[in-house]
Amino acid sequence: MLSINYIILTIIGCAVVTWLSRVVPFVLLKKFDLPKAVIEFLSFVPIVIMSTLWFNSLFIQNIGELPKINYENLIASLPTVLSAIISKNLLVIVITGIISLLNSFYSRYSDNRNKRREYLAAKREEPYSEFIGLVYKMAQNEESGFICNKEMLDEIRSFNSRLPLWGSSQVVKKWNSFRENSLDENIKDSPEKTLILMEEVMNAMRKDLGVKSVGRGNLLSFFINDIEKIIGKQK
Repeated sequence: MLSINYIILTIIGCAVVTWLSRVVPFVLLKKFDLPKAVIEFLSFVPIVIMSTLWFNSLFIQNIGELPKINYENLIASLPTVLSAIISKNLLVIVITGIISLLNSFYSRYSDNRNKRREYLAAKREEPYSEFIGLVYKMAQNEESGFICNKEMLDEIRSFNSRLPLWGSSQVVKKWNSFRENSLDENIKDSPEKTLILMEEVMNAMRKDLGVKSVGRGNLLSFFINDIEKIIGKQK
């Protein structure tokens, strides 16, 4: 195992060599005059280096495949190239390049965020639809319009096992409140509260899928007649 002293000496040595390689040429050039041809040749070095770095960023290389064009970097570099041709001002070129690069990063971030939302929406659609079916079954109960029987409780437990993986934090929170109330013996004494909690779960699910929430009673009215009279007791 390398000692700490050896590592420190290695770092110092690398720093000295790097510093000398940059300082020595300037010291020597003060004492010697380079030929005009060499000076003219060196004037193209910065442009060549920058062009090489730029050209390299325009392609994506995968092992065993031909290089592919990186269209995002290509599009982002066009404003910079145009500003260089038109202005020939280094400051304008640098600022334009930074803005183009930031715009490219933001576009990539926005695309990834949208893809993630679409992926989660696709995964959430099925279990959320199952919950709507569960709501319909509960609404068909003949005794009070919303008392859970054993079959419904089994479906609640089944849905509960699938929600933690794909549900958002808000849906999980609303669902836990609804589930606890549904499994409570006091549900028979206060079905209105459970109805309200159920609608809150549906509104949270709508938000997850990119749909705006609606006011109290609007969703329940699809399943239960005279819902305003029922939930009015809870207001």
